[in-house]
Amino acid sequence: MTGKLDTALLKKKEQAQYLAIIKENTKENIITVKVNETVDANTVTLNNDLVIEHIEPNSCLFDYLVLGDKLIEDSGKKLPNEAVCLPTQRVNQWNIKIVRLGSYTPIPKNRFKNIGLECRDPGSAYFCINVQKPVNEKNELGVTCYGSQNSFFILATEPDTVGEATFLEGDRILDIDGEKFGSSAQLNELLEKGFQKCSSLNCAIERAISKGPLNRLRDLLMTWHSFRSVPLTDVVDVVDKETKSIKKGKGYPKSILKKDEPRGNTKAKIKIAKEFKKFELQSLVPNYTLLERLTKKTG
Repeated sequence: MTGKLDTALLKKKEQAQYLAIIKENTKENIITVKVNETVDANTVTLNNDLVIEHIEPNSCLFDYLVLGDKLIEDSGKKLPNEAVCLPTQRVNQWNIKIVRLGSYTPIPKNRFKNIGLECRDPGSAYFCINVQKPVNEKNELGVTCYGSQNSFFILATEPDTVGEATFLEGDRILDIDGEKFGSSAQLNELLEKGFQKCSSLNCAIERAISKGPLNRLRDLLMTWHSFRSVPLTDVVDVVDKETKSIKKGKGYPKSILKKDEPRGNTKAKIKIAKEFKKFELQSLVPNYTLLERLTKKTG
């Protein structure tokens, strides 16, 4: 009887942790941001909902803002709901008020530099997030990932896990507590080692939040994961063969990787839609506005 009670109590703790993380990562926080640096005019682009869709490359604002933040006040003045570029003129000091979902924070300048990315991917947000150690030490984080280019892509998350409450499919983990990954690193091993020292780890994340240019590597991995039984090399061969036909400077008519059978035990076959002469890999990564999360429906 004691064993059953202990198991039930542990299940309650797991569920409580899961719900607490979901609540933390979906909470809207109003933040006052003071930028004590020179900001050029029209550095930030907002959509009709005042959500930041673009920040000019190499801007100091990446140290203060995250793509997906909602800017609601500019220098003490409330903003109307309309697309606009800010600030309207070059300023030496800029005070703004934003709405940010969850406890995300911008990646510090030196930490981002240490990660070693060539550039920021348009349409992706870069931020830090805390990852909690599962209360049940027998449980892993609950994510399926793929290591590539000294980072990890989240391909899937398991229900009711810390991984599902923390990450979204398509997230790219860039480092853990400021430490870069080696080429042979395994995410579970890194997390297990880190959780031996503390109950929470800080991860730098790249997340697709708007419809920017195609991130070929991320979308290729997500497409491959949707086929499951097809070796990644086969998907790469198909994509490479078709992308060679794209002429520089030309448009990209859409074509979709298709499989003949639904996901199951039968091996999927990949083919390219024949009605298109050119090819564009269609992203299977959802686009998230304001870093929104998909929470489970209750009841």
